[in-house]
Amino acid sequence: MKGKHQGVQKKFLDINPRALYTPCGCHCLNLTLCDIANSCEKTKDFFGVIQRIYTLFSHSTKRWKFLIDKQLGH
Repeated sequence: MKGKHQGVQKKFLDINPRALYTPCGCHCLNLTLCDIANSCEKTKDFFGVIQRIYTLFSHSTKRWKFLIDKQLGH
């Protein structure tokens, strides 16, 4: 959304040159954390494994139920 030359901020400024841009603190924090995570190879590997495990279980209702049952101790 931010962008002085294109994007939503530019469109708002075209309509009202006095419009103020206020960045979202949560979005800025998320971008910072993503940059930190992507700068460390071990972190990228960890989240890659987590993503593959999630993909494995989420593409099958039978595997998903098995995972939930194991987490609940059944």
